[in-house]
Amino acid sequence: MEKKSKMQVQKMTIRHWSEEDRPREKMMLKGRNSLSDAELIAILIGTGSGSKSAVDLARELLLLSKGDLYEFGKLRLSQFCEVKGIGKSKAVSILAALELAAGEKKSGLRNVLKWIVLKGLLRSLDLISQT
Repeated sequence: MEKKSKMQVQKMTIRHWSEEDRPREKMMLKGRNSLSDAELIAILIGTGSGSKSAVDLARELLLLSKGDLYEFGKLRLSQFCEVKGIGKSKAVSILAALELAAGEKKSGLRNVLKWIVLKGLLRSLDLISQT
């Protein structure tokens, strides 16, 4: 049996994706409505882990609730951490966004998540104040 080289096993990171496909850049180019739930969550968690991209991890997280955002909002820290590559730091980032979203019931979870991601992105680009 032939051994696979490290290059054959490694998955292509988001940095290697075309710019219009990267979640942050996609949001800047096409607007927040162009992103999937997985892409929005990927922006919140920031980085992938091992051979998984942040989008891969986000898809795995969504599987915990079968893609239902209402059920996703009910998940606990320990449940997020069951996904390999999601530690307490990434899980807490998601939970913080969900907690903010829970306070804003009128707009719906998806719209609030989009706003939270956009606001963080704009702050990181110094386009809005840090307060």
